[in-house]
Amino acid sequence: MQHPDATPVDRHEDTRREYIPGNHLPTNLSSGLSRLLQDSPPSSPTDRAATATTATTTGAESAPPRPLIDPNAAGTCPCRTPVLLDMTRCDQTDLDLLDWLNKAVMLVKTVPGLSPLPQADRVLLLSAAWKELVILYMAQSRFDFEYLIPQGGLDDLAQKLSGPGSIPTRHGQCCIHWSWIEGIPTLRSVEQLRFILHKFREIRPDDKEFALLRVLLLFNADLRGLSNSPAVEAANERVHTALMEYENACYPRDPLRLSHLLLLLPGVRGFSTKVFENLFYKHLTRDINVEGVLRDMLRD
Repeated sequence: MQHPDATPVDRHEDTRREYIPGNHLPTNLSSGLSRLLQDSPPSSPTDRAATATTATTTGAESAPPRPLIDPNAAGTCPCRTPVLLDMTRCDQTDLDLLDWLNKAVMLVKTVPGLSPLPQADRVLLLSAAWKELVILYMAQSRFDFEYLIPQGGLDDLAQKLSGPGSIPTRHGQCCIHWSWIEGIPTLRSVEQLRFILHKFREIRPDDKEFALLRVLLLFNADLRGLSNSPAVEAANERVHTALMEYENACYPRDPLRLSHLLLLLPGVRGFSTKVFENLFYKHLTRDINVEGVLRDMLRD
């Protein structure tokens, strides 16, 4: 159900360029993305027609996000209510999603702090942070999306996403932990993502703040398997210092702004990558996970 007081916002309004030199979107998508567009055409809206309810998330900034379900509805459990991305406006949405993946790859290729690192470390950092980078691009673009609630329920969607027999059913259980672990998008996870995007709209980060936050999330020295963790940690500290200096210079009247920005990052990082991938990219990548696509793009 679409919220009656939601105000549509142009998702491309006030979209800004990345501040990092060289990190711009090329005219053509990389070959990895081109292959996706050729080999995995988006589903038609009729493929998602078996729905009982349609709901909408919007970029409305005047009020906090409303609950997506009626808390008084008997038997309604947000962790057992699966959702699918509505493909009614699939062409532009798919282009946005693919563009953001391409920008994430361009960031890894061009940010100065990554140039001394071996290719394996760059791949590992991107594989761990791609979801965070895309969420920040969504927030900067004031992205909105529509979703559908399929009739089949959570168990049916689990089978569709993971294949027959791969996930046992959990009839009659409130299985938030199971659905989260298995990466099944639900109303609860959509609420969490909407809350994250809403908090960014409240603070309204500027171009450079978004760019610095992306690099800060990318430089994660705690990842296992890094061959040069000290270099990544040093780069992270330099970005943090640059962000702090920028806040002091540009927002001297808002001493808590830096803290508010940094408090957004745990929610971005903590959102399930599998849920995010299944909600936004499964219809594009099909049997190939996003990390595999990104590895191919980094090699191109």
